[in-house]
Amino acid sequence: MGLFYVLSPFCRYTVLKSKKIYMEFNKKSFAFLLKCPYIKSTMLVKCSYLDLKGVGIFRFRKGDSALKKSIFQLNTRTVVTIGIGAALYGATSFIGIPVGPDTSLRPAIALLAIFGALFGPVVGFIAGLIGHVLNDLLTSGTVWWGWALGSGITAAFMGLIYLSKGFDPQNGSFKGKHIGLFIVYGIVGIVLSLLFSGWFDIAFMGEPSDKLVVQVTAASISNIIVFLVLGVPAVIGFAKRNAKTSNLSVNE
Repeated sequence: MGLFYVLSPFCRYTVLKSKKIYMEFNKKSFAFLLKCPYIKSTMLVKCSYLDLKGVGIFRFRKGDSALKKSIFQLNTRTVVTIGIGAALYGATSFIGIPVGPDTSLRPAIALLAIFGALFGPVVGFIAGLIGHVLNDLLTSGTVWWGWALGSGITAAFMGLIYLSKGFDPQNGSFKGKHIGLFIVYGIVGIVLSLLFSGWFDIAFMGEPSDKLVVQVTAASISNIIVFLVLGVPAVIGFAKRNAKTSNLSVNE
């Protein structure tokens, strides 16, 4: 939840400019906000009380959160988000171009990047896992648990960027270092998850190791390509769009 949504109920006037948020409060709300430890910490750049006008003026860094990001919150919004993510991933995972034995270049991998980055590693993991299970049931009637867990692990690694300080694409806040970290998390997650899936198939499903080597290699290359070509640009584009929206002035 961004700062704007946390403080809007208290303020009379809000102006968003560049990387700063200016908010005007009445005397009662101003006194309450000064006592809030979260607001008095890293969020606050400057505050002052103007007796003549009877208002308090705060200046904050845009895109940060007044409350510490939670890795997971079980509420209606989270459940709905997981349901939408799982449904989209499950419904689109069958779309792909064959690149190896039982392996395809699947655009659906970009959805794991999007849901992981926007909603965190836990939401990404659950949505990826359930979505893969749904796709397996719809296409073959058999769940390949190693690969289903692999989809969840991939989304969880991509979702690590959600916990990075200052990264808030829903409010248009991100830096170049965030994109670099996102790419590293994504590539590492793809490789590790596919290695896990290959090991799982060999250890528990009795699949031949030579087939899995080819399968894991092909899947790693194709998933990384989709992640870099579709997933990363989608998240950046979403953040940039919200950054433009955040530069508008809002008056109550």
